Amino acid sequence: MNSSEVDWVEAKELVRSYLSRRMRGSAREDLEDLVSTSLEKLHRVISRHSVDRVEAMLMTIGHRTLVDYWRRKAIENKYLEPLDLQSEEHHDQGADLDERLQDRRAEVRWVVLTFLGKYSPKCHALAMSYFAEEAGDSVAQRVRKRPDSIEREWRRCLARMVQSASHNPRSLLHELRQ
Repeated sequence: MNSSEVDWVEAKELVRSYLSRRMRGSAREDLEDLVSTSLEKLHRVISRHSVDRVEAMLMTIGHRTLVDYWRRKAIENKYLEPLDLQSEEHHDQGADLDERLQDRRAEVRWVVLTFLGKYSPKCHALAMSYFAEEAGDSVAQRVRKRPDSIEREWRRCLARMVQSASHNPRSLLHELRQ
């Protein structure tokens, strides 16, 4: 199959099958999002370039999309530590837990906004939108960019902050306190 004769139904089933085998136990919504993202990326590639082996390109795109998903999940699990609010241990401490969670969110918000405010006005504006829980589409529309561009820019902002913290966490905290 080359780029001029793509069977999108077949391509969708192929990438769904590939991803579902590798995502056992993950949410079905995540699978569908990754399938859509993979197909969108394939469409962008074949609209710009001639592709002789569309299936191979689709599998490569699907794999890379899945790796990005796993990286995002690892970061979420590492930094956001989901809390089991239904456990007996936390059930008795409901109000106290809510306060600690709000305090932690406020701390994370302060660190992110302070750091990005010092290093990049664009990143700071994106962070403000993120913490205001503004939809990515509306942010993209407001700044006249595509949603995927906004997402990539936000990832670069966070990567810059994580890189700074990983190189020397004490200097990052020192800079934030200044």
